[in-house]
Formats: sequence, structure tokens, C-alpha cells
Amino acid sequence: MAETVTEPPAEPVPADEQPLVAPVRAHERSYRARFRLAFVALGLVLGAAVAGFVVLVAKPGKPPEPDWSAWRPGGEAENRAQEIADHVAGGYRLASGSQLVTVQAASPRVQDIPLGAIAVRTPPASGSGEVSVDVFPVESTQVYILCGLGQDCAIEEGTPSPARLRLLRREALELALYTFRYLDETETVVAFLPPGSEDSWALFFQRGKLADALDRPLRATLPDEIPPPPEGIRPVEVEVIDRLTELSLFRFSFQQLQDGTAVLVLDDLRLPPPETEESQGDEQPADGTTTQ
Repeated sequence: MAETVTEPPAEPVPADEQPLVAPVRAHERSYRARFRLAFVALGLVLGAAVAGFVVLVAKPGKPPEPDWSAWRPGGEAENRAQEIADHVAGGYRLASGSQLVTVQAASPRVQDIPLGAIAVRTPPASGSGEVSVDVFPVESTQVYILCGLGQDCAIEEGTPSPARLRLLRREALELALYTFRYLDETETVVAFLPPGSEDSWALFFQRGKLADALDRPLRATLPDEIPPPPEGIRPVEVEVIDRLTELSLFRFSFQQLQDGTAVLVLDDLRLPPPETEESQGDEQPADGTTTQ
């Protein structure tokens, strides 16, 4: 009968020689717990970011700024002034429906003589003393010539009146606003008015003095998109037109300088009219307009 062989019991391993299985597993559990916490934290951050994005998308933002005008010039830069002239002129009508005036965009010159400067003469602020004279360069000036269909650019239909003059001032103001808004290099606008009185009249606008009107839509300044006939201007527009144009209306004349250029002289209507017309003579804007 075979003997049962039994292995002798294993000798106990000293404590300092036992494998470090348990401590390693404890560290693994610790690291896993930390990773879980990190992933939970990242998940919370990602969830908050997604939620914030959804809120931003869903929440209506600030509405876009309204267009300054429904129409704007879109052609080549050198043609935009005439685009503005054609667009504005086409809207202004007499009571009969006929167009009030044609408008020609022009360079600063009188006949074939270039302008060297614009001299604006205004009364002294104190009511006494010397007349104030301000001189403006012409390099940044846009000229418009408003011309009726009658002889010498006169408006042949009807007779001159304060209401018709106000409508012409409204048209010149609209030309200036479009020009300053869409022709960045322009700082001053001169609009020569058609014959209608004994004096030669023009409107002179400066960009800085129309800054408030340029910062808000055009229809906030001139509410009527279709210009009314002369007698139909509403009181709300009468106030705006008078406020923005009355002090911009001048008598004009020209003086030729020794260097061959000319100076456009603009006299405030509060100044007494000149006794002679020596400086005007036969000199006229490019298309022959001489008076308002």
C-alpha cells in the first residue's frame, strides 16, 4: 500500500519579506477615486459651459443697428456724388408733379477756373466790430448745382415763395446728409440754388455741424420719405429744416486771385448786401447758375 506523501508545512514568511500587494491595491483605489472625482468635475464644467452656450443662443441679443438709409450709392467712388444727386433730385416735385430741379455734382470751380478756397463772412458775435471771416480748403468740398428747367436754370413753373425756398433747402440738406454719410473724404458741401431772387444764394454745410443727424437714421431727421410739395411740408419738418439750414444759407460771389484761382465768398444773410456786384460779373458756377 503506497504511502501518502504530504508536503511539509510552509514556513512562515517574515513580515518584512511579505509582498506589498495590499498597499498597491489601496493606492490604485485611491487613484481611481481621484480620477472619478476629476471626471465628475470636468463633466460639471462641461455641462455648465454647454448650458451657458444654449442660454446665449436662445436669449435674443441686442438688435442690429438700423440702416442709416434705405438707399445708398453703390457705384464707383468717383461716381457716387452724382448717384446721390440723381437719387435725391428724383424725389422732389412741384405741386403739378414736375421735378423741382435737376442736380449736378461738380468739382469746386467756377466755369474753367478752379477754386482755391472758400471764405465765409459772418457778423461779429457781439454785434459790433469787424466781420468774421473763416477760410476753408476746397480739397474736401463737394459741390452740387440745383438747376431748374427754365432760362438760366430758373424754375419755370410757378413763382418764387418762402415755401418753395424751404423745399430747396430741404433738398440741399438731404444732399449734404447723404454725401457726408457715404463720401468719407468730404468735409464741406456747397449747394448752389437756382434763380429766384435778386441775390445769388447757396447753402454751405460742414460735416461737424450735422454730426447729430449723421448719427441717427435719415428718417429720424427727415421723416417724410417722399418729399412733399412746397406748400405741404409738415410742421415737424419745418422746424428741422429751418434749424439745420437757415444759418447755412449765404449770398455768394467770386473773387479771382492773382494766381489764377478763384475764391468763393459766402456772405451771411444777416450782413447787409453788397452795394455793387463787382466780384460777380459774368462768373457763374459750372452750369451757369447765378442766383437763388
